[in-house]
Amino acid sequence: MGVITPAHAFFNWAILRKWFRPRWVVAGSVLPDVPSFAAFFYLLAVKGFPDSGGGGFFGFVMANGNPNRQPGFMEMSFLLNALPLYGLVGVVVLVWRSDWLLPLWAGWGLHILEDFLTHVVDAYAPLYPFFPGWRPPGVVSYWDPRYGAETFQAIQYSAAGAILVWVVAERLWSRHKASVDREKETAPDGPRDSKGAEKGS
Repeated sequence: MGVITPAHAFFNWAILRKWFRPRWVVAGSVLPDVPSFAAFFYLLAVKGFPDSGGGGFFGFVMANGNPNRQPGFMEMSFLLNALPLYGLVGVVVLVWRSDWLLPLWAGWGLHILEDFLTHVVDAYAPLYPFFPGWRPPGVVSYWDPRYGAETFQAIQYSAAGAILVWVVAERLWSRHKASVDREKETAPDGPRDSKGAEKGS
């Protein structure tokens, strides 16, 4: 799933939150991973729930096949991570100009870019279904230690922490500023300038 799905949603929200409605950005950010989750639940229905003594979730995946590589689901995953379908939907976005479709499309596009950069041995085919064998490797792997996964994860967690601190600080500052502005507006002698003189006098 490239950068894990919650990370896609979080970072894309952080990048696009000033311009678009967050819920549609998040929806677009998780869209390419939907086939993988659908395949996992399909495997659950066919194979039964994983035995906690057999390695739990990861033991189940290893024993029953990677959800990302299940026939049918795999092709849909490749389609949603490729540029032809994304570009086609982009034409619809330009023509329709919907309030919800544009942020969904933007979140989706960032997911494709992030996966392109963070898949190496499991890279997607960017022009699928055309040239399905052309799967250029990313610059780092989000999971494989042979391709910098440990460093990547450390950077990812650090960036997530820094963004959280920034967002919280930003909101606290906005609340403080709004509170100060309200106090100025409700002062008995009216708002004053920086020298303490009443405005308009």
